[in-house]
Amino acid sequence: MPMEIEAKAHVKNLRDLEKNIISMGAKLEWMGEQRDTYYNHPERDFAKTDEALRVREEDKKIILTYKGPKIDNLTKTREEIKVKVGDMASIKELLGKLGFKDQKVVKKQRKKYLLGKFKICLDKVEDLGEFVEIEAVTQPKEASREVDLLRNEVLRILEELGLKELERKSYLELLLAKDK
Repeated sequence: MPMEIEAKAHVKNLRDLEKNIISMGAKLEWMGEQRDTYYNHPERDFAKTDEALRVREEDKKIILTYKGPKIDNLTKTREEIKVKVGDMASIKELLGKLGFKDQKVVKKQRKKYLLGKFKICLDKVEDLGEFVEIEAVTQPKEASREVDLLRNEVLRILEELGLKELERKSYLELLLAKDK
């Protein structure tokens, strides 16, 4: 399965960070709103198993994503499976019939930049603040040998941007903790 290598950090000034990544050669790929609806399994608490199931609405695209448990103690590196879905109503009905419960909606404004094989996402997350995520994806055949190399490069980019304190929790985890 594909592996997503990702690290995230809080940002104090997203505008300055954006100037820095552009000066590094990053090119804007996409900008807009994302609405992520997270679901919990009827028999297994994803908060305890460190998994996630979400449906993302972005422009007119709808993508169902499963994320497996994180595999290290520093980043959010983990297995990720994405499936394009035809329409939101059908996937909500399907997940409901299977017993999945919607847990929380995460809304964000995102600018997605490309820097070589890395995506750099600048996020303004409703009720949380501003963040940067740097990620790369390996294909199944390459995953075992490339994960460490890509993770080190993601961490190097963050360090070059002056971001040393990583946030390992997902936006969902941060919002749920805030609600308590």
